[in-house]
Amino acid sequence: PQAIISEKKAAQQETLVDWGITMTVINATPTGCTLEITQSSGTATGEIHCGVDYYVQALAEDGWHNLNMIIDNYAVPSIAYIVSEDCPRTFNLTWSYQYGTLPPGTYRIAKELMDSRAPGDFDEAYHFSQSFVIE
Repeated sequence: PQAIISEKKAAQQETLVDWGITMTVINATPTGCTLEITQSSGTATGEIHCGVDYYVQALAEDGWHNLNMIIDNYAVPSIAYIVSEDCPRTFNLTWSYQYGTLPPGTYRIAKELMDSRAPGDFDEAYHFSQSFVIE
């Protein structure tokens, strides 16, 4: 139901492009958070778009691992949001539906973003992430 990529690929992608993306996790709780995405300068050639979907990973001794979903038929609407330059896009996320209540630990939230110039004219999508701690 969601795009899952390897932890190594996610780390590589964030260093491949400089679209001026900043992700900020606000008020992380065991059941959700507010995620703010900002685009400021960078090398994007069009508008930065992202969808509703996201995934959460937990930090273990051997690196980042995707959390298992607690439901089999999770789906999100196919909506594209524009992340305008210097105008933050805010998402209020409740992940308890997909992942349950998170125990204390270090996590990161990841979203797929793409640089779109026109319908059908866009660059490869890249995954961006931001870590946070649940105490």
